[in-house]
Amino acid sequence: MKLKDALSEFYKEVNELFQKQGLEQLSEQLPHLEIDNRCNCGDDFCSTFYVKPLRKLNIVEENIIGHKHEKSIDLEAKEGYIIIDIDNFGSITSFEVLHRPDVEKGLAKLFDKKV
Repeated sequence: MKLKDALSEFYKEVNELFQKQGLEQLSEQLPHLEIDNRCNCGDDFCSTFYVKPLRKLNIVEENIIGHKHEKSIDLEAKEGYIIIDIDNFGSITSFEVLHRPDVEKGLAKLFDKKV
């Protein structure tokens, strides 16, 4: 499911934080991101989730360059923690979200887990 549909308020918040921090390239990716999976660490304060790649890597990117974590960006949220993980191609790969019950409720609905 698309991030903007599954977690609409969180989506708006992240988009505003991207704009505030001058991260337009990441903001442009947001409408296209689909939630793929969530962290299974079991911590009740963790609402980390992963998104599907926006595009398939070509053979050179996949076999020679390789797909790696490049950096993490702290969005300085007013509540909890939101850290965006970016790969070496500039694409968002995951949202590390801690201490955000609102996001947890949305993910629980999406992944059919009781809260």
